[in-house]
Amino acid sequence: MPPLVAERTAPQAAAPAKPAGVPSWLRLSAVRGLRLVGDGAAVALGHYAAYRLRFHSAWLTQQVPVVGVDPGWELYSRLLWLIVPLWLGLFWYSSRLYRHSWQSPFDMLIQAAKGTLLSSMAVLATTLLFGRLEYSRFMLLLAGALSGILVLVSHALADAVDGLLASWETVQPMLIVGGGKSSELLRENLKERHPRLPVIERDTIPTPAELEEAARQ
Repeated sequence: MPPLVAERTAPQAAAPAKPAGVPSWLRLSAVRGLRLVGDGAAVALGHYAAYRLRFHSAWLTQQVPVVGVDPGWELYSRLLWLIVPLWLGLFWYSSRLYRHSWQSPFDMLIQAAKGTLLSSMAVLATTLLFGRLEYSRFMLLLAGALSGILVLVSHALADAVDGLLASWETVQPMLIVGGGKSSELLRENLKERHPRLPVIERDTIPTPAELEEAARQ
């Protein structure tokens, strides 16, 4: 009887381990929470700065004299419990600043300006209905402008943190089939949102073997 020969098959190469990083959901949640907290603080700080300028700035009070007396910051600080949620609610619902995972700087600027205008008008209407002449209209308009500027600063800081988290983000390879300007634009948008994203481009639909090889890279 001829001897039996055992054939040995070469072990398949194991897929390379995926580098550890920040999950996409954690990046999105952290930046969204940072924007909410930052915008709330920006609105409160904007109203406090407007109060100090309106009633305690010698130059401004000389240009626009105060009618009546200084009601004190306590009056406006109690109003912040209404103002801050109102601003954040309009930013969320009307401007959609927190409902999108990514916006271009121009779109964010337009939506923030829209939310600032709506919020300022809503605060003015509310104080006129329930406070009559108790609140300074000039101070509230000034607070709206300052709050809008500080909200932009808040979003700039949140975008900086988002860029830092994006450099650590865990991503899966993206396959783009086809060519031309559309593919270039899609690749640029993807790389702008996810800098670590591996983009694989093919002119035609790859075979299963090619897909498996690309996944191992």
